[in-house]
Amino acid sequence: MKIGAEQNAGAYRRYRAESTAQRWPRKKSMDLRRKRFWKGFCVCLVVFVVANGMSLVCRTDGGLHTLLGTHIVTMDAITRMGFPFVVWQNGDFVGAPIFSPLMLFWNLAIAFAASFGVGAVLSVKTKAPGNSPG
Repeated sequence: MKIGAEQNAGAYRRYRAESTAQRWPRKKSMDLRRKRFWKGFCVCLVVFVVANGMSLVCRTDGGLHTLLGTHIVTMDAITRMGFPFVVWQNGDFVGAPIFSPLMLFWNLAIAFAASFGVGAVLSVKTKAPGNSPG
């Protein structure tokens, strides 16, 4: 059996836990909104990563054949990568690779801004279709 101060400390801890739960109740709707946000954010970010990978195939002279080494004869065979801006280019008349950190920054900024926007739109709470007034 607890005596005096120990008993009061236990009661105080229980009181603090109960009052904290009453002051800041954890709502399931907030958890659902957070999950929706992160799902939308991640899906949009993956779409941008895939688009950057596909830009290597689509923007390269000769397409996939040049990348695989089974290319049809192309004059310069310029290889480019980046969506929406070209970040890396190899080939051209001189053949020196060109990398643009500024365009990489803007590609990342656009990807994160779009992902944040999609996540924010998906996290907005919508009404159930059957609860409309009228």
